Amino acid sequence: MICDVSSEMAGFIGRELQREHGNLGLDATSPQSCPPLSPLGRSLLATGRAQELLSELVTRAGGNILLALLRLDHTRAHSSAEEAIPATDRIPTEILAAFKAAVTRVCASSQGGLGLDAVKLVAAARDQDMEWKKLHSLLVARGWSSRLAPEEVVAASGGLLKTRHDNNEYVRCYHMLFRDFVRDGYDERLRLKGGQSTVPEGEHVGTMGVSFQRFWRDAVRHYTCCNLTNVEDRLVAIWGIAKVMREELEEEYAEGLWEDRLCEQLAWQVVHSPDRVAAKAMDLGPTWSWVWTIATIELLNPFEFNDSTRRAMNHTGEPLQLDLEPSSRGCLMGEDHPVLKTRRIAIRGALVPAYMVETREPGSWGISLPGPDTPAIQAVAFPDVLPEGKKQECLLLTLAVTKVVKDDSCWVVGLVLDQNSPSPGEYRRLGLFRFTFRDSEAHARVKVGAGHQEENIWLV
Repeated sequence: MICDVSSEMAGFIGRELQREHGNLGLDATSPQSCPPLSPLGRSLLATGRAQELLSELVTRAGGNILLALLRLDHTRAHSSAEEAIPATDRIPTEILAAFKAAVTRVCASSQGGLGLDAVKLVAAARDQDMEWKKLHSLLVARGWSSRLAPEEVVAASGGLLKTRHDNNEYVRCYHMLFRDFVRDGYDERLRLKGGQSTVPEGEHVGTMGVSFQRFWRDAVRHYTCCNLTNVEDRLVAIWGIAKVMREELEEEYAEGLWEDRLCEQLAWQVVHSPDRVAAKAMDLGPTWSWVWTIATIELLNPFEFNDSTRRAMNHTGEPLQLDLEPSSRGCLMGEDHPVLKTRRIAIRGALVPAYMVETREPGSWGISLPGPDTPAIQAVAFPDVLPEGKKQECLLLTLAVTKVVKDDSCWVVGLVLDQNSPSPGEYRRLGLFRFTFRDSEAHARVKVGAGHQEENIWLV
C-alpha cells in the first residue's frame, strides 16, 4: 500500500522518519535538511521498504499522534527494515503500562472478578460490539447473578468496557487498542481458559523508555504546529491523547492542562515563526489555556523545585486547582471531555506594572520595569499574540522563583497579564516571561513582586 505523504498524519510521520534516519525519498522534507542515513535508513533504501514502513506507521497510529510518537519510538531500537516493520504492530510499552495499571485497579476492586470476566468475554467476541443479551447469558453461565444490568457490568470493569453511545444493548471495549491488548494475550489475568498468547511472554514488558511528560510535550507541539485553525477541533484532538494518558497519570485534566503542579502547567509559550502569526480566540475560551491560541506551543520542562522555591498558590494558600464540575472529577476512564465549572483559576500574587518591549533583534521581546529605583533585569518575554507596536503596557505575575544552589543563581517564571481587567479582580493572559539572576545577592534582593502587595485575583 502506497501512503499519500500529503496527508497530515503521513506528512508528520514522514518528517519524523527523515529527521531521524536521513533522506528516505519520502518527499516529506527537503533533502538538504536531512541528517546522514542511519543504519535503519540505509536498510530501508537498500530494500526499497521506506514507503512500507511509513504506511504501517500511519495505519497503526489510527489518527492519534500519541500512538504515532510511541510507535516511532519503537523503530529507534532496530537497524534493519526486517526488524523495524514488524515492530510497528506491537503495542508500545508506554500504552502497555497504562493498560496493565488499569487492570490492576480492577483486580483490587470489590467487583473485580465480574469486571475481568466481562472484559475477557467482550474482547474475545468476533465483532467489536457484543449484544448485552449474549454477554449476560455468558456471565450467568459463569455463576454471576441473572439480575445484572449493563451499567453494573461497565462499572465493575472500571471503565474498560462501555455501552455503545447510541444503543446501551451493546457492550464494547473502551478503546480498540485495549481490545487488541486483551485478544493478543499481553496480560495473563485477561486470558480465557485455554487461551494462548500470540506474543512471546515478556517481550514487551519493562520500564518506560520515554516519560509520559515528554510525550505530552511532543504531542502538544506537533498537534499545535498542524493546521488546525478551528479551536474546537484542537480541543477534541488533544483530548484524544489526554484520555489515553489520564488513567496512567491519575490526574485531573481540562482545557489542555493537568491539575497536578498547575502553576508549572500554566508556563507555556508560543513559538512565533516568520510565516505564522498567532491568533487568540479570547471570546471562546480562557486565555490561560494554550488550546485557544492558534500557534505552535512549547511546554517548558518540569520545574526543578527545591527547599528555596516559592510557588504561586490559590486564595487560601493551597496549590492551584482547576475549577471542575464535581461530575468531571475522578472519571478517569470517561470518554467525555472534563467540564469546567467556571473558566477562572484562583491565584494570589503581586501584580507588577511593566512594559513588554521589542528588543533590537526583530521578533524578540523583553520586559522593562518602570521607575529609576527598580533593578534592571534581563527578562525574556514570549507574547501569545505579537503586539501591534514595539512596546505594550502589562502586569507581571510570578508563578515560581527558585534558587539554584550549585551556581548560586535563581530563576523566575511568570505570566504577562493584560492591565485592562474585564471585571474586578479578573485578568487575561498576554504571554510568559522568564529570567535568571547570576549573582549571590539576587535571590534576596530581587524578586518580581517585591514591594508590591499581594492580592487575590482570577486568571480568565
